[in-house]
Amino acid sequence: MSQRAYLPEPFGHAFLGVSPLILVVEDEPTVQRATCRMLELEGYVCLPAQDAGEALELLSAGRIPDLMVIDIRLPGMSGPELALRIHTRYPRIPVLFVSGWVDGLADPTQLDRMHWAFLAKPYNPEALVGAAKRMLGIQPTIEGV
Repeated sequence: MSQRAYLPEPFGHAFLGVSPLILVVEDEPTVQRATCRMLELEGYVCLPAQDAGEALELLSAGRIPDLMVIDIRLPGMSGPELALRIHTRYPRIPVLFVSGWVDGLADPTQLDRMHWAFLAKPYNPEALVGAAKRMLGIQPTIEGV
């Protein structure tokens, strides 16, 4: 019988009693500010990035989020491409994709397997915060530890 071991990383901020850090990758400044405001009003710390390159720079600088909210359609590199690239180094960070467009998104099975989810735009604060809370509640496990 396998035993489940819960790991606090990358859920380290909540584990340490600090507000969770949420990376918001959104190229539309108004939407980015509104999204960060909705999250900050619930006590989360928002780390904004306007594109994939800026998001990757933040991670390279050691700013490791507990959750990523990523627009599907970004200039240069798409949201799913960015998420897959980050997933290779940080596989336990959950991703909440947001978009007014649903084409090009991974199938629901892949979303579940990768700890990813989708929220359609426009979203209200309750929908965004509810999705963030659900995503932050995901506990990664390692079987057999």
